[in-house]
Amino acid sequence: MAPDPPSDFDMILPERLNTRQREVLFLLSKGLRNSEIGKLLGLTERTVKSYVSQLFLILDVSNRTELAGLVSPNDFPPEFRETAKAPKA
Repeated sequence: MAPDPPSDFDMILPERLNTRQREVLFLLSKGLRNSEIGKLLGLTERTVKSYVSQLFLILDVSNRTELAGLVSPNDFPPEFRETAKAPKA
């Protein structure tokens, strides 16, 4: 039996993104500011900025707008959206 083809989510987000990077990207895609992301995830704003910078490099974008434009909150699997700490859209 052939393996399932990769989902759009898997094609957009490389496997090398860890869970925290995915959480930050999810919240960023919802339009949250770094300070808001930090409060939701229990991180300092500086730590969130570090994650955002990592995402720039990994996903080969040069600014926050490009990064947020790569995905929408609906691109994330339902099980991720349910467990991610985020206000409802």
